[in-house]
Amino acid sequence: METSPSNGALRMTSLPGVESGGRIVLLPTSEATLWILLGGAAKASCKRRGTHVPFLGSESRRTMKRVLVLVIFLFAMVACPAVASGSPVLSASVFVGKSTVPATGAGVTIRAILSGATRCVWRSSPAIKGFDDATTCSTRLARVAKIPANPLNVKRRYTFTIKVSTADTSLTARAVVVQDAPVSSTTTTTTTPTTTTTPTTTTTPTTTPPAPLLTGFEPTNNWAGYVLPDTSGPFTYASGQWTVPTLNCAATPNGSSSVWVGVGGSYLPDGQPSGLLLQTGVTDQCANGIQSDVGWWELYPSTPNVAQNYEDFQVKAGDVMRAEITFDASNQTWETELDDVGTGLSGISVIGTGWAVYETSSLPTSPVPVGPAVQGVTTGLSYAGGTTAEWIVEDYQVNTTEVPFADFGTVNFTNLATSLAGASLSTDDGLYLDENQQVLAVPSAPFGNAFSITYGG
Repeated sequence: METSPSNGALRMTSLPGVESGGRIVLLPTSEATLWILLGGAAKASCKRRGTHVPFLGSESRRTMKRVLVLVIFLFAMVACPAVASGSPVLSASVFVGKSTVPATGAGVTIRAILSGATRCVWRSSPAIKGFDDATTCSTRLARVAKIPANPLNVKRRYTFTIKVSTADTSLTARAVVVQDAPVSSTTTTTTTPTTTTTPTTTTTPTTTPPAPLLTGFEPTNNWAGYVLPDTSGPFTYASGQWTVPTLNCAATPNGSSSVWVGVGGSYLPDGQPSGLLLQTGVTDQCANGIQSDVGWWELYPSTPNVAQNYEDFQVKAGDVMRAEITFDASNQTWETELDDVGTGLSGISVIGTGWAVYETSSLPTSPVPVGPAVQGVTTGLSYAGGTTAEWIVEDYQVNTTEVPFADFGTVNFTNLATSLAGASLSTDDGLYLDENQQVLAVPSAPFGNAFSITYGG
């Protein structure tokens, strides 16, 4: 098979039943051309040294079948290359040159093997200077991460991801590098008493043990808490309870933090995203040293992005809050509920309907916002569920930048519950908040159906 340099036509030589001197020129221009060529091929196959052979002879029929199949196949390859090769499948895999690095820091090469991607974006967590960037996609990519010296007294985990996408879909692949903890040097101090008959004593201090709250946890840029995965399918229920903290507005006079319960918005252990994030909670903020608190719900991401504060829903430090995400099977709707036990008010949102505030004692049997309580509609939104459940204190972003993080002291999450039978938290599910090599918030180990998160800035 060769390509004609003049017009790009495919030429096929020595076809079955065609004299060696005969050629068929396939011009991928129109359906009419194909029929003409088929007719020419039939005529050629029926000639043997100038003698016509009956067209319906068995040998001729076999020859024509071969010619017909080959011509149609080659026509499909030229005119419809997608049929011959198939549409590219979007895929991505990430590999690291070394999975551990010393506490003093090192450069690590992150490699990716891709298919079908039109947009590629690298990310690191905790963020490494010069690593995060969009790049031109190709089948193989490589990027060097310069991991700095470890300022903590525990091991650090760096997560490197590449998000690849097309016009229709996207996926994220990731790999993890663990950095060793610094080794505290041990010193030997020799004390020689004035009395020579007293033996010399040697004291060897022990190495400071790692802080237990960080052991096994993964760093993030803006979340601290727990993310529970469910690889068997989406959560249909997640809930938790906490007390609105009293912020240290003297130390962080313009700081903010959010405490919330959610479903989705994270990743499964295999690196696959867990779906959109549906969440509800309370934002606590200091403005010129004065604390204020507001209840809200959010579906993220959404178009347009919907993050709604509840009106006429007074929240203050010391209030006991209860939040839940629920799939109502009878109505086939996803709902959020935020209860203020102190005021007896509840903020309700129903995806596809709207959001409202009710007295907790008079909630509708099926909480579909109706009447004067309605504060907005969500008819343009949809949600398919998520395969992770979260209990988080967040340093949220405004215009892609984290706001100053407030000193919230300690938040205790209690009465945790999900739809996953027999589920329990482990330190493998924990996240601590690390910004620019500074630990700002760390969870405790889980105890029963509870845990705490402590400010560390």
